[in-house]
Amino acid sequence: MEKRSQLRFTDPGSVICNHFNVKETCDGLILNFSQNGMCIRTPQYYKPGTAVQIRLRQCPRNKAVRQEDGGIRTVTLAKVQWSRDNKDLPGPRYTSGLQYF
Repeated sequence: MEKRSQLRFTDPGSVICNHFNVKETCDGLILNFSQNGMCIRTPQYYKPGTAVQIRLRQCPRNKAVRQEDGGIRTVTLAKVQWSRDNKDLPGPRYTSGLQYF
């Protein structure tokens, strides 16, 4: 059974990520996003429960990208809900589910 209550958009985009209050950043790929959060892939592991800052680098090409319309946020803080290691996939190694604060 699907637990999500919000529509998910799967258009690709990119973000810049960092732990909250830490200068060091890493680039990430957007796998999907909704009004409540997003799923990203990064070379950096983010532990569940961690607060991260997300800045949109390349906007997905979706009609519903405006935040006011339930789309993606351009700069936000989010809590890492889960993370998994995708070492067998090409590209960034870690996938994380984020929920906006």
